[in-house]
Amino acid sequence: MSNLVLFSIPAFIILVALEVFWARKHPEVKGYELRDTAASLSMGLINVGIAAGAKLLAIPFYTVLYEHRVVDVLALGPAAWGVLFVAEDFCYYWFHRVHHEVRLLWAAHVNHHSSKHYNLATALRQPLLTPFTGPIFWAVLPLVGFPPWMVLTAQAWSLLYQFWIHTEAIDRMPRWF
Repeated sequence: MSNLVLFSIPAFIILVALEVFWARKHPEVKGYELRDTAASLSMGLINVGIAAGAKLLAIPFYTVLYEHRVVDVLALGPAAWGVLFVAEDFCYYWFHRVHHEVRLLWAAHVNHHSSKHYNLATALRQPLLTPFTGPIFWAVLPLVGFPPWMVLTAQAWSLLYQFWIHTEAIDRMPRWF
């Protein structure tokens, strides 16, 4: 987990609190239940520690792959970040899809989908085992020349984006939003 995600945790909590307030004003939304929200926040907190430990294994793995890279994308300069944005999203797509289709990986991922609600707290309901099953899906990035620090940064962007899509509030926002 990068510092970008760790520094975002206070914003996550503030946004969850704002959504709780918003949900109370919109009775058509199922909203929040104390036990469900507590489970989501607990799983998110535990995941922070587990993900940190998993990164201690993933960084050397990505480093070895990067040392055997077949291309040097840093030669692309700033455009490398644009390529990485698309490439990381492709890796995330396959990570998530395979975790839904392969039973063993689904067993590692299903607790993220175990809430009855679709809200920002549920976004923090992170699976506890996917930090260990995930790195293989991003292994191609260091092999094609992205340094491990860039891969980890792109994964942090992705995680921050994933937070936003776990809410029913977006469909009810003003049209301009």
